[in-house]
Amino acid sequence: DWETERRENSIVRERINDLAAKVTAMAAALEGPDSPINAALAEDEKETKAKKAHGTAAAKAKKDVETLADRIRALQEASE
Repeated sequence: DWETERRENSIVRERINDLAAKVTAMAAALEGPDSPINAALAEDEKETKAKKAHGTAAAKAKKDVETLADRIRALQEASE
């Protein structure tokens, strides 16, 4: 059934995203504050804030979507 397959694929994608966020957060922790991962997260956050400040439609649509960067930051905050 198409709907069942679609739901299963969605669950697999979510699990892959969660795993990617965990692995990336662990790598950033091991690399320390100078990690390129932390630099990329900071840049992403800066860009997101700039887009939201300008009120772009893309930024408004994105605010309800959890990105990989959002997940990594959440994991980092939880581990502190």
